[in-house]
Amino acid sequence: MIQRAFLGVSIQDLDAETAKDMELPNGEGALINRVFKDGAAADAQLEIGDVIISVNSSKVRSTSELQEYVGRFRPGETVSLEY
Repeated sequence: MIQRAFLGVSIQDLDAETAKDMELPNGEGALINRVFKDGAAADAQLEIGDVIISVNSSKVRSTSELQEYVGRFRPGETVSLEY
């Protein structure tokens, strides 16, 4: 059985308009739109509206990239997020 890591968030792509509204330099990253209360993201104090821009120093340009990066880890492993 394969097990994959789970951050405990729902995410959406960050578009140029939303990035502009949030005063961000570009439309790259994964915008958090939900944080599950019992997940790793809640433990790390991530919040709705945070934008994840890298995982272990690998730049995140979209939700699919974030999912790909996180999918490489096993439950319980520690990752470094920049947001």
